[in-house]
Amino acid sequence: MRSVFRHCSPLWGCALALWTGCGGAPTEASGSSTGDTSTSSTASSSSTGPSTLETSADASSGSSSSSTATTSTAESSSTSESASADSSSSGGSSSTGEPQPCHPILHEIVNATASSDEGNEWIELYNPCDVEFDLSGYTLGWGGTNYNWTQALEGTLAPQGCFVVGGPNSDADNGNPVYDQVANFEADLENGGNMADGIALFDIPQAELDALVDTPVDAMIYGTNNTSQLRDETGNAGDPDAPDTSDDNGYARADADAAAPWVVSSLRSPGQCPNQIGRVGGPALAPVPSAR
Repeated sequence: MRSVFRHCSPLWGCALALWTGCGGAPTEASGSSTGDTSTSSTASSSSTGPSTLETSADASSGSSSSSTATTSTAESSSTSESASADSSSSGGSSSTGEPQPCHPILHEIVNATASSDEGNEWIELYNPCDVEFDLSGYTLGWGGTNYNWTQALEGTLAPQGCFVVGGPNSDADNGNPVYDQVANFEADLENGGNMADGIALFDIPQAELDALVDTPVDAMIYGTNNTSQLRDETGNAGDPDAPDTSDDNGYARADADAAAPWVVSSLRSPGQCPNQIGRVGGPALAPVPSAR
């Protein structure tokens, strides 16, 4: 640095003076540099004033964004509550305990008579609902090993009304039924026994029904043991709903309700819905021992 100062010319001196203050000692140059740095730092600090304002503005913007985010969250919460309310008002899904839709049920069955099964058997349906049903979407199934025999239904079933299908015979032996649909069941309804048999109602048209796998909306299993694992309305192999009985008896629900038990009765009351079987003042009911 000394040789630089020694040859300092006016031209270079002016230029060098800007950096070191021409002729100055190196320590002075260093101090001047420090001072420049301080000045630069001060200037830089001064120049950050607008930046600070910008930062403040950005912060304000951030606050605005935060406010917007809060509003958005509130709106989202409000939307969620609204959706929840809508879901609640719609009744929810079956996974949350929604009741299954109302449907027709099996109500009374004559699967055998003392004279002959041929042409004398019938099944009565009951509508516990407040709407009419088009039965063309329903199918009866029956059998011993599975519900492999089926009968398509047709016609309508009025609210709290009866529908009797079977026949074509009608006499005192089978209760003098008036048929809403004449259908000679082929094959005949099973008669029960140690290996239980079953009758099921499906809410599926016959052409679309796979009775080996589809679950009925209602079923009545009768006999001693459900050896064939006939499915009930739960989709599982149910225990028999009623015992085996003699040919001069039939089966009926103790009340016009899907939860009512099935009973054996000598009373045949086709077309009487809800029937009086099992009600107070009705005929005495008790399982009748098998005559087989």
